[in-house]
Amino acid sequence: MSNNYKIKLFQDEAARCINELYKKGYLPNEKMGDVSVRDPESGYVFISLKPGTLPLRELSEYHGSDIAVVDKDGNPVTHHTIPSDNLALHLAVYKARPDVNCIIHTYPIWSSLFSERKEALPYVLVEQVEASTNVKCVESAPSMTKEYINEVVEKLGDQIYVLLYHFGSLSVGANVDHAINYLAWMESVARKITHASMIGELKYINNTVGQLVTEGFEYNTGTNYNVFNDYDQILFKEEVARGTRLLNLRGYSPSGESGDTSVRDLKTGLIYISGSPTWCFQRDLRDARGWERFVTDINETIYVPWSEPTCEWPMHVAIYRKRPDVGAIVHTHGEWASVFACIGMDVPLSIIGEGLTGVIPCAKFANAGTHEVANNTAEALVAADCCIMSNHGAVAVGRTMDEAMDKVAWMEQACQKAYYAILASGGVKADARKAIQKLSAE
Repeated sequence: MSNNYKIKLFQDEAARCINELYKKGYLPNEKMGDVSVRDPESGYVFISLKPGTLPLRELSEYHGSDIAVVDKDGNPVTHHTIPSDNLALHLAVYKARPDVNCIIHTYPIWSSLFSERKEALPYVLVEQVEASTNVKCVESAPSMTKEYINEVVEKLGDQIYVLLYHFGSLSVGANVDHAINYLAWMESVARKITHASMIGELKYINNTVGQLVTEGFEYNTGTNYNVFNDYDQILFKEEVARGTRLLNLRGYSPSGESGDTSVRDLKTGLIYISGSPTWCFQRDLRDARGWERFVTDINETIYVPWSEPTCEWPMHVAIYRKRPDVGAIVHTHGEWASVFACIGMDVPLSIIGEGLTGVIPCAKFANAGTHEVANNTAEALVAADCCIMSNHGAVAVGRTMDEAMDKVAWMEQACQKAYYAILASGGVKADARKAIQKLSAE
């Protein structure tokens, strides 16, 4: 591949990053952030332009040829454009982090609520721990001085995200898609925590999590469950892959990496579960494919040595044990159910205006990937088809994948209605329990 052609490919990738961020609302105009991509082989950095360099109506008009190119020391490789004023910051992060090949600097709404208070993101949700995201905040006023840049690099450390006082945030990743996912992920977490803090006291968790996956389990090698030899298995695996993709497409996995689904063949008892996103080499859950799915049964027998499951696979198995009528399970990190997960509270159905009684139960907290969280969740679903997982997310069950997905949609709407009912009744900061008593009395 010629050097000029390779440069063009990376310029196009940087332009794609800008266009994606613009479409998602993270870059409202060319003065509200900057992005860069690095070629790990040559060390060249492809960075967005100094604001005002090009007469653009909107950022979607950027083309790859517009992107500035410099070497690892900041010397221009192309001379027709001027790189962002924040070039020195990007170069310093790349120097400190050989694993990073994309940097996104922008001003997201919800993360800024923490950065402007000079606060780190507190550990409230398990998804933060699973992603190993210890998000700190740079407390100095922004400048491109050596001291400021050193603080940014130090506070970012080996993490994927850092908050910047008066300067938005940095999201970093091995490629453009990972960096965008991480930005969406942390912005979603900041939004959930903020919403939850307005109606109750946050429940904090520590930054350790159980990573069970498949350690200590033996594979069953006596039966041939090769996916290519059994048409029924292909159909079940493709159905789980479809459900996994829907998590992201319908907004129940804002990060594109959290949440999982499963289906059970009621004839054979085989259970098909989402694979680990890391093992599957997915850009996000929309890349889920049938052959990657994990196969087990209610005895936790492992039939596919080539697949690594989501760490929550014991939870799926535990629910199927408790609910022989269930044929599909959807585990989400949807926004509104997660708000109540942050404060560990049941959602009363009497306040959502649908004439219902009872609650969407909230299962007790336990570390992700453990049999304890599996049993807590399964117990909460004995008499309900939906439940919230404290400090975690939510689960819905059904006879089919579509039925379980419909219940997820209803649960999200019910939690949103309950949230605003509590807020409208109690004001800011609302006391959720007092508001519920008032609303229920009415």
